[in-house]
Amino acid sequence: MSLTLAANIDLLFTETGDFPQRVAAAADAGFEAVELWTTSDRDVDAIHRVASERGVAITSIIAEPRTNITFPDTDLESYYTGIAHTVDRAIALECPRILVSGGTGYLRMKRPEQLKRVTEVYAEVIARHEGSGIVFMLENFN
Repeated sequence: MSLTLAANIDLLFTETGDFPQRVAAAADAGFEAVELWTTSDRDVDAIHRVASERGVAITSIIAEPRTNITFPDTDLESYYTGIAHTVDRAIALECPRILVSGGTGYLRMKRPEQLKRVTEVYAEVIARHEGSGIVFMLENFN
């Protein structure tokens, strides 16, 4: 088994400029893979082009919007719409993984209820994107 390290270009190579340049800098530093956080305000096509030209895989991105899905008044339809846009960007980047988060919990809801809600929401996310080729990874739920 071989180990592949992915540079987080939100944190690394910031001195080189925008995100396509950070991908190139990661490649120059010997990285074969990168990850990034948000994609909604980024030039996904340019990032993908540089990654493809330089032979760099984009391993994961973070689902947007980042919200606390356990809060009782969370608008889940806008959340699901945001996830769908994230899936579209992941596919455009040839990125196989999206990291999703349940947030920090809601103090006025018992833990089993929170976990049930998180499970139901992510079951819906998976059902809506079945066949997309995307793997959803669950970040720690606090």
